[in-house]
Amino acid sequence: MENCRQKALRGMRHLPAFSPVLNRLIGVLCREDASLSRVAGTIEKDPVLAGNVLRMVNSALYGRLGRVHTVRHAVSVLGMERLRNAVIGLSSFRMWNNVPAADGWSVREFNRHSFSVAILADLIAQRARLAFSESAFTAGLFHDAGRLLIASSLRSEHAEIEGRMQEPGRKRTDCEREVLGWTHAELSGDVLAEWRLPEVIAAGVRYHEDPEADPGAQEGGAPCLSRVINAADDFVHQERGREELPKLLRELGLVEDMPRILAAFQSEMSAVRDLL
Repeated sequence: MENCRQKALRGMRHLPAFSPVLNRLIGVLCREDASLSRVAGTIEKDPVLAGNVLRMVNSALYGRLGRVHTVRHAVSVLGMERLRNAVIGLSSFRMWNNVPAADGWSVREFNRHSFSVAILADLIAQRARLAFSESAFTAGLFHDAGRLLIASSLRSEHAEIEGRMQEPGRKRTDCEREVLGWTHAELSGDVLAEWRLPEVIAAGVRYHEDPEADPGAQEGGAPCLSRVINAADDFVHQERGREELPKLLRELGLVEDMPRILAAFQSEMSAVRDLL
């Protein structure tokens, strides 16, 4: 099934590229000395991105602060960290929205799930001050990129996987291995490696369905990135998430923080709900 894997990866190369403005903006946001005025000036060069940032800051979450009319004001309200996440997330959605996929595939549902996992993983990693905290959002956002590529480049295989998923008790990864010989998580890791993202992000994505197999996991140490993505993914799916997230928070000593984490999660999602 290696040919299928290569075919799926070739499909990735047909994805629309990030705009030059976004590439510059990501570079600016990653600089420790990034200024609000420089960030705002870069956003203003992309009308669609600027419009989305204004829509977000004028959502119900921020509306009580009064109407925001300028990008510079919006940037000051959101702050660098939230702005970085929103910009990368919304720009990714613009890219995914242009990918033709199999019948029954919902890009809106895919975007919503990806962003939800990214936000929750980021909140957990930041609250616990984990070493990979700056990578958690990106890993969560792209953890299911392989699923999109399977749906767009391997449509007959995708249909067979979905058919097997209708059988009671079947796991997606098991069905994928039966049909393809590999999983969407492994393909997602390949995608991020091709994009030359840091290895910690690629590994976190590659092993998010099976954190125990992650070579980066340390016995008795802090949870690795794949473990955080796994817990956030399960929680958002609400399959066994109600058990997985508290278990992770106990490991991190964050049980008392759970109400605050979930409140922040709901607030972040409400701010972008209309944009997804």
